[in-house]
Amino acid sequence: MGNMDFNKSRLIAYSGLVTLTRKDLEKLKARNRKAKISMLGILIVSKDVTAELANQTIESVKVHGMIRASSAVKAVLRQK
Repeated sequence: MGNMDFNKSRLIAYSGLVTLTRKDLEKLKARNRKAKISMLGILIVSKDVTAELANQTIESVKVHGMIRASSAVKAVLRQK
């Protein structure tokens, strides 16, 4: 299982299983940055990530595989 490293780049390219946590997104928000996520595999967004936080911190998402997230977060990600 992998976690995203937001310290290096806004573009996150990954394959496998990735967990995106509230802490990850709050770090981006604190830096006034947004993520561009591109991956092959499964993206899991933690249950404590709100749709508002996802919208504020994720610029784009391209997942070739599956996204596991709340229905509210999935709705936001579909618009990205």
